[in-house]
Amino acid sequence: HDAGLRQATAEPATQPDIVVIVLDDMRSSDYSVMSLTQSLVGDEGITFPNYIVTSPTCAPSRASFYRGQYAHNHGVGYGGGGSIWDIYHGKGLDQDTVAVWLHDAGYRTAQIGKYMNQLKGLSEPGPGWDDWVVPRKLKPFNYELSVNGNEEVHLDAEEDYLTDVLARKATEFIASTPEDTPLFLYFAPKAPHKPVVPAPRHAGTFADVHLDQSGSFNEEDMSDKPINMQRPPLTSEEMALLDKLNQGRLESLLAADEAVAQIIEALETAGRLDNTYVIFTSDNGYALGEHRDEGKSTPYEEAIRVGMMARGPHIPAGQVNPALVA
Repeated sequence: HDAGLRQATAEPATQPDIVVIVLDDMRSSDYSVMSLTQSLVGDEGITFPNYIVTSPTCAPSRASFYRGQYAHNHGVGYGGGGSIWDIYHGKGLDQDTVAVWLHDAGYRTAQIGKYMNQLKGLSEPGPGWDDWVVPRKLKPFNYELSVNGNEEVHLDAEEDYLTDVLARKATEFIASTPEDTPLFLYFAPKAPHKPVVPAPRHAGTFADVHLDQSGSFNEEDMSDKPINMQRPPLTSEEMALLDKLNQGRLESLLAADEAVAQIIEALETAGRLDNTYVIFTSDNGYALGEHRDEGKSTPYEEAIRVGMMARGPHIPAGQVNPALVA
C-alpha cells in the first residue's frame, strides 16, 4: 500500500506549472453557465462541491489565497484594525506570499487581474510577481492597466472589454515563458461582480432566465434569524431588479468561461497542459434574494459555498470529492 501511494504521488519529471483562476462573487449555482470550465477543468479532474469560503468577502479571501492563512490570522478585512491596504501592504503581508515562495523556487509568476481591495498607487509589480497586469479601476470599459509599471489605457471599444483583455494577457504570459521555466499564473477577472456589464456579444443571452423563488428566497418567516438579518420582505420591484442582476451576472460569466478555454488552449499549444495544475474557484458567493438578502458577508450557503475544480498531474478525471474543503 505504501509503495503504491508513493508511486501515485510521485513528483512529475519537472516542476509542474500552476494556474489559479479566481472569479469574483461567483456562487456555486453559477457553474451552470460555465460549460467550457466544467468540461476542461471539472470533467478532466476533480470537483469539490463542498468547498467553503470561511470569510465570504473579497479581501479576506484573497489574502487567504496569497498567504495560506485564515482571515483571523492574517487580519485583512477581518477586524484587524486599519484599512484593508494598510494591513495587507502596510504591515508587510505582501512580502511573504505564494508568489514570493514560487518565485524563489524558480517559477516565473504572473498576477493578471484583481489583486487586493483598496490598492493604492501600486504600479510596479508587487513582491514576488514577475509579470504584473492589474487594473487601476475594476471597470469593464474605460480603465487603465498597470502592466509591469507601465500604464496601458483601454477605452470603450469591444476589444477593450476587461475580461477579454486579461485573457489575452494571460495567454501571452504562457506563450512567452521559456520552455524550461515553470510558471505560476494567478488569473482573477472581475466577473460576475457588480456593476455587471456583460461582453457586448453576450448581452441578452439570459434575458429569459429567472431566479428560483423556492426555498429560502424571500423567506416568509425570519424570526429565527439574527438581528442584522431582520428586514422586510422583498417587494415585486426588488425581485425584478434581482432577476435583472442575475441575468447580467450569468452573461458576464460567459467571457470568463471563454477565458478559461483560452488559457487551457495556450497551455496545450505550449506543450505544458499535461504538467499543469489548473485550479478554478471564486473568492466568495453571493445571495440573490435568499433570506431576503442580496450580497455576501453572511454565513449562509449562497455566500460561503462556491465550489472548486482542479485538474493536473496524478488527478484522475471525472472525480467528485464530497469532502469539506476550506
